[in-house]
Amino acid sequence: MAFFQQLIANLEHSPAGQQAAQTRGGDVQEVLKYASKKVRCQRGTAEEPINQLATELKQWQDRARRAETRLRFIEKSIQQIAAEHVTDFRIRG
Repeated sequence: MAFFQQLIANLEHSPAGQQAAQTRGGDVQEVLKYASKKVRCQRGTAEEPINQLATELKQWQDRARRAETRLRFIEKSIQQIAAEHVTDFRIRG
């Protein structure tokens, strides 16, 4: 069983293995056909938290982008107000 786990890990994580798997139609799935049910279930179980974390990461990245946009807007607003009310104030580009 360790043999299949190592083979799957090598295929999934090496760039050459990924490219070869894509060109040959997915060697990982081919290996999993012959792997024990326990190994196939472990792989599925591991993918679920990874997918959840990827979704959460995208949400945090989107939230950070929106916050940066709001901060830029606030900064420009403050600069405009300052430029109208303070002499010798220069807006940095």
